[in-house]
Amino acid sequence: MSRFEEELEVAAPPALASDLRGSGISPGRIRGPSWHRVRNGLYVPAPEPTDSTAQRILNAAALLPPGSVIAGWAAAYVCGVDWLDGKGLTGDHAEPVDVLTSAKRRSHDLLRYHFTIGPISSRVRHGIPVTPPLSTAVDGARWATTVEDAVVFLDAMLHFRQVSLRALRERLTSLRAVHGLEQARAALDLARTNVWSPRESRLRYCYEVEAGLPPPLLNVRVFDDDGILIGHPDLFDPDAALATEFDGAQHRDREQHRKDNIREERFESVGVTVVRSDSLDLRPHHRRQLIRRMQDGHRRGLNRNRTHDRWLLDPRAWPETT
Repeated sequence: MSRFEEELEVAAPPALASDLRGSGISPGRIRGPSWHRVRNGLYVPAPEPTDSTAQRILNAAALLPPGSVIAGWAAAYVCGVDWLDGKGLTGDHAEPVDVLTSAKRRSHDLLRYHFTIGPISSRVRHGIPVTPPLSTAVDGARWATTVEDAVVFLDAMLHFRQVSLRALRERLTSLRAVHGLEQARAALDLARTNVWSPRESRLRYCYEVEAGLPPPLLNVRVFDDDGILIGHPDLFDPDAALATEFDGAQHRDREQHRKDNIREERFESVGVTVVRSDSLDLRPHHRRQLIRRMQDGHRRGLNRNRTHDRWLLDPRAWPETT
């Protein structure tokens, strides 16, 4: 079950004030503490049943003008792309819900309108009209604030198997004179299929684009010379024997931290250099230091004594000894 489906179970579709009055609820009660006004005469029980992303999307869907559809990150979330929840890098910012419309309208804190000429393709999921996956992916990459955000969007769509790289290439090649097209194409050049988290996408962007390091392998299995699995580094450069890791919130747990230390020691014992990062490292005021650490780790890895290497990506390839 997707996050949207889980949240939908406790969310409440907004109701018109006229419908509430028709069901016997007095105007005074509607204006009182029992109900929360969403916008334009729409209400939900107060306090809101949930401040979830699904509730925000339900609120937005109730405000859709005729012929408009939910698009961008919200369309992806409705279709099961859990990573695209509209909460931004820090997880505490509520993005407006993207709406594709054929009439020019003024955006506000809940809806962010995107004007288009011609018919709008859509499909209905959970009773909500949304753009098809390929359109959602392309639009999300075009509308993203930065190329990095666009890469995160495409990686997520690929991870949840909403689109393929081939389909994205064909669509972006066929488009002409569309706002944000160059950004979407730049993001596609960096998009990958074997990504395990949006933070990993940001780490990889920093690694490749900002630090200027070679494209790494993603989440590959690294073994020791006994054929025992050591781990799956987020990013791995086999030439430099460099493992670059992102530590999410779960890594602050003491037991997990202990396991991380043991794994790092095992990596280093077989000749792998490890660079670790967390969410603070990806913020603008810490990125320069992270970039230097990754570049330094890569340089040390290239200059290592390779005769001490005791790691493999495929344990079957380890040479037999007599």
